[in-house]
Amino acid sequence: MLINSQADMQVVFEVGSVDEVIRVIETLTLDVLIVDHRLSGNDGTWLVREINRQFFEREEWPPTMIVTAPFFAVDLDIAVMRCGAADFVVEESGVEQLLAAIRNGAAIEQSIDLVALNQLFEGVELVKSNDAQFNLAVESLEPNSLSVLDAFAAGANDKQIAEKFGFSVIRVRQLFRRILIHFAFATRAQLALALYDSGRLKL
Repeated sequence: MLINSQADMQVVFEVGSVDEVIRVIETLTLDVLIVDHRLSGNDGTWLVREINRQFFEREEWPPTMIVTAPFFAVDLDIAVMRCGAADFVVEESGVEQLLAAIRNGAAIEQSIDLVALNQLFEGVELVKSNDAQFNLAVESLEPNSLSVLDAFAAGANDKQIAEKFGFSVIRVRQLFRRILIHFAFATRAQLALALYDSGRLKL
């Protein structure tokens, strides 16, 4: 587990079991959490999902989480997105890629390539769940948030959305944060998966 400051990156806690992480997570102040998918007792994606759930239940924003694994697999890549981790780094990629993921978590989140994600989902023939609960939650969004969500589902980036509705880019990102909180999602990739599952992507 890492805490990321503007000055440096400092390891503040290390642990090898899921149970211990769950026990201490509320006592730590973390910006970035590195999760090895091979943790003992459940796996890394389960842990990320559980931590996100706990933070959202307390009405707090969860830390950025990055899952690591010894090899790349498309199924695991999608599982990492679905659980709400910000990034997936394969160990053989080296420490520099992990450090880049830690430093650039927010930038990665804001520059998500929805077209590429949609191609990935279609390429692996991801089964759509048509989650009725998600669709009901979409309909309960306030108008500005719903407009931003629809534009995002059509492939628009933050700047394009801002220009379309006369918002600032900062305002668009504030609305995205509201949207994510509304669904208890930690990342836009998690949101994109839900939109794909529900048939709401318009690409």
